[in-house]
Amino acid sequence: MPRTPADRPIVFTTPRPPNLRPWTAALVIVVALSALLLAAGLVGQFGRRDIFWSGAVRPMSGDAVQFERWETHIMLGLGTVALRRYPVTSTQPFDFPFADLNSRELAWATLTNGSLGRQPAPKFEWSAGSGGYITLPAWIATLLVLAIGAGVIAFVAKRRRALVRERTLRCRCCGYDLRGLADSSRCPECATPTSPWARQQLAAASATTQTSRPLTVSGTV
Repeated sequence: MPRTPADRPIVFTTPRPPNLRPWTAALVIVVALSALLLAAGLVGQFGRRDIFWSGAVRPMSGDAVQFERWETHIMLGLGTVALRRYPVTSTQPFDFPFADLNSRELAWATLTNGSLGRQPAPKFEWSAGSGGYITLPAWIATLLVLAIGAGVIAFVAKRRRALVRERTLRCRCCGYDLRGLADSSRCPECATPTSPWARQQLAAASATTQTSRPLTVSGTV
């Protein structure tokens, strides 16, 4: 037997308050990542560090004589920040860890064209099949990290500040106190629409204020 509209259960949907945790976590992660990248840029300016890892060794095109693996290098030093990824071939299986040391020195020598005392110019060359490299002076990489990190941090902080204002029943845009307003659909200061949760809280606060207001009788007896 089909249900009539009167028999169907009534579902009440209550808007949820704004959640600050994702934006707080995002702010912490962005600050930590920006600090890490900034430190990497400074290391590239004043020191020399490199990170190396390689892929699995495999025969080239089914040939048991030639072996190949992909190597990735992140190099910080000589006033340079560089990323290199390319395939390396050998006539015998790679011997770890000695091949890693040779690959590191070869990558540094290739980066500076054989001269470890000369800072390479900014370059970008990449292809899908043969890999490539990205080379930037450390000061440019540091400025890029500062600019991008500052922009993202400002955006996340602004969004979190708006949610904090909304939780305290203020306008998300200008911070105007919305408590006690008869019409809480928009901010009277900047006309920013309020969220369903804020309107519900403001309506409940207004109803509580009206019911708790003392009754005053004026006149003469």
